[in-house]
Amino acid sequence: MSQKNIMETGNSYGVDTSLSKPPPNTIPPMTNPLGGHWDQPSTANILIDDTHAMMSSLDFDKLAEYNTTFPSGVYDGKMWKRINLADNGVDKVSWLCWFGPSDKPDQCSINSREILICD
Repeated sequence: MSQKNIMETGNSYGVDTSLSKPPPNTIPPMTNPLGGHWDQPSTANILIDDTHAMMSSLDFDKLAEYNTTFPSGVYDGKMWKRINLADNGVDKVSWLCWFGPSDKPDQCSINSREILICD
């Protein structure tokens, strides 16, 4: 099974019109067999809107961290976190990132939301 190429789309949710569309602000299920080797929290534990992803610190800690690169193995539903400096150059901002469907064949979109920790 071939891996998908990456198409960066920022916060947009690129959807292949030949697929059934997931509801807005939904991380697709990770159905690729390679996903069995990737640890991540359940999407049921993460609430998402147009700008933020709310999760517990336990779920935050389950996300692999990729601050300057992307994880290998590109397939829908794969999630990770990215931690960047805020605009003030001091504080840190954490982002939930995931690969989602794309309107281009054999590609994935890259989606992100700022993480809010709620314990």
